[in-house]
Formats: sequence, C-alpha cells, structure tokens
Amino acid sequence: VASEQHFFASHSDVIECLRVHHAALDTYVATGELGVRPKVIVWSAATREVLATLRGLHRNGILHVDFSADGELLATVGALSGAAADRAPAQLIAIYEWRCARLCFAAEIGNACLILDVRFISKCEFATCGMNHIHFWRASDCESMGNPTYLRERGLLCRHVLPQPFLAIAAPGGIVAVGPSRRPSHT
Repeated sequence: VASEQHFFASHSDVIECLRVHHAALDTYVATGELGVRPKVIVWSAATREVLATLRGLHRNGILHVDFSADGELLATVGALSGAAADRAPAQLIAIYEWRCARLCFAAEIGNACLILDVRFISKCEFATCGMNHIHFWRASDCESMGNPTYLRERGLLCRHVLPQPFLAIAAPGGIVAVGPSRRPSHT
C-alpha cells in the first residue's frame, strides 16, 4: 500500500492555528499565520485549493480560528498589538462570512482579558476563554446576520475557583466546557 503526503504551501509566515470543518462535499481548513500583516487562508483539504483569504484586520498574528457549526462563519482572534505610549496593547476578535471575505463583526479586547481560545456555540453565539475569564458573545440580531453586534457577558465561576488562565474551550452540543491551567483544589 503506497502512501502519499501532500503539503499546503500558500502561507508566507509561520502557521499559528488551524481548524477543520467537515462539510457534505468537502473538508475546509482554516489556517492563521503570524507576522506583521497576517492572513487567514481557508482551503480545501481535498484539493489544497485556496477558497478565501482574510487579511487586513489583525496585526502581529492570528492566534485562534473557529468555524460555526454550519461552516458559514469564521471567528478569528488576533495577537496583542497596538501598544503606544498612551495606549495598552489589545487583541481583536472578528467574525467573517469567509466565502465572500466579509467582515461581520470586530471588537477590540484589552490585554487584561487576553483571549486564549474561541469556539462557536451556535450560529448566533460564541465563547472565549483566557486569563481569568470566560465570555459568552450573543448576536443582537441573529436572524438578519447582516452586521450583528455581539453582546459580551462574563461567565460566572464558582467562588472556589482560583484566578487562573483557561487555556481551551469546547462547546459539544451547546454545553460549554473550559480547560483550566491547573487542577482544582478541593478544600
């Protein structure tokens, strides 16, 4: 049995993140790169053809990407950037209709809430986690999906949970689970 290995070589810098979406007729891959003017490329796993390139919003790199369950939307989280003498660095989070490279939503997040992961819960909701936080984002007008405003709500943590980074988030079946950086203590 002969095996073959193929490479996707359309990035110009180091790939920092990758997410896969299995559709009926193809498997889509979104990869985000580091760099001063980074890009996200969505491509076909079957043909390695570039389906969309998203660039221009983020600076210094794209750290996280996620597809909505139907594969129509793509969330991106950028690296910290924008620091100046009168301004702290911040991250940008964005939602795209990736097939037409249309930016639907973007928000700047201060470095006090460093985002370490993002996941769609539904087409109208996504969650982020990171340094001492879990945030839930809900579209204000989900039906139109024109340019929705996403409202952010802080997740409530048990009072016994010590401040810590939440490194990963998952939303199987709409139930959100996070992975803390250390094992909880039961005292």
